[in-house]
Amino acid sequence: MNIKLIKLKKYTEKNGSLTPIYLNKLSKFKIKRLFILDGKINAIRGKHAHKRCTQIFLPIKGKTEIKLTKNFSKKYILNPKSRNLLRVPPLTWCEIKFLEQDCVIVVLCDVNFNQKEYIRNYKNFLKVIHKL
Repeated sequence: MNIKLIKLKKYTEKNGSLTPIYLNKLSKFKIKRLFILDGKINAIRGKHAHKRCTQIFLPIKGKTEIKLTKNFSKKYILNPKSRNLLRVPPLTWCEIKFLEQDCVIVVLCDVNFNQKEYIRNYKNFLKVIHKL
């Protein structure tokens, strides 16, 4: 499974708009855990990879930069106005930087929390992915 930016459709009427998210279109993704992530401006969160967990990042408020490293590094800017979700597969190093004050992201996971599921040391992460 690859990193994937998923564009959502927006339906607008006079009194507001609606952006549906069809979970069955997220590549057989079964939500086992959901959490809300927030941070102060320029704060960096994450700095880890998951061994088995796929995550989907859904921006709710503010611009966020997500730097992902697998075989190469790439930065994604998430913003609720862009209506994009970001799907991050296992064995992808992830760093999240909050570019605006009071940013909020909802994160969907297909694996329950387990401390042993994390790779928290970047050098160890590089060793793991180079073995693949």
